[in-house]
Amino acid sequence: MRWLSSPPLLYWFLVCVLVAWAAGCARSAAPDPSPGLEGLPAGIEEPGGQESNTPGPAQAQYWEPFLFQPGQYFKYEISSGPRDGTWTTGWFSVDFVDAQDGHITARWQGEMDGGSFSSTLTAPSEDVMAHMLFGLMMQPSAAPVVSTLLAPWWGIFFVGHSWELGAGWSFRSDLGSSSFEIVELREYAGVQGYLGRWVEDGSLKAEVCVAPGVPLALYVRMEKDAEIQESRLVEYRPSP
Repeated sequence: MRWLSSPPLLYWFLVCVLVAWAAGCARSAAPDPSPGLEGLPAGIEEPGGQESNTPGPAQAQYWEPFLFQPGQYFKYEISSGPRDGTWTTGWFSVDFVDAQDGHITARWQGEMDGGSFSSTLTAPSEDVMAHMLFGLMMQPSAAPVVSTLLAPWWGIFFVGHSWELGAGWSFRSDLGSSSFEIVELREYAGVQGYLGRWVEDGSLKAEVCVAPGVPLALYVRMEKDAEIQESRLVEYRPSP
């Protein structure tokens, strides 16, 4: 499918999604000191990738998700399943092509849980993420991609904070209090990023790794009710 303009129903739908996620959420205006990880469950599994021995940036950086550029390409290994059961594995890839006049074409494809999905769309560069989110939500096999890489909580909880080793912040939602702490440098597909842990009421909710300048996370592992969804970057091509 190819969208050249912004359908009004799409925007109202996405506004409702974002409002639902944001309801009752409040975050600090600036990063708090490291909140610590008291109560973190034992036996946290290795997040894969490679431990990076390269020193991180001398100054803290900020991460801005979904600012896609022509020429970028991402491929992920996707996994989903119960903590103590059989996992389903698959993959997802997306590349971005210059469509002229401030527009970008996004082409994605993937396979998950025995089903395949693919699509192509063109939109103004600032609207590509919204169109991608809507398109992938209409493809059931892509559910783990939406819940890990394109979820609205990226913008709610992680934008505007300083990313450096040891940094952390806290926030509250209707579900309780949460904290996030950046614990190490990690490398995926040759890209160094900051790995952090999101703890909610003493239980590990997610591990995420992001790299400032790269608009999608390098690694995401979400856990809810003993169900786990994981996305791991295996190939990346930056914008020229």
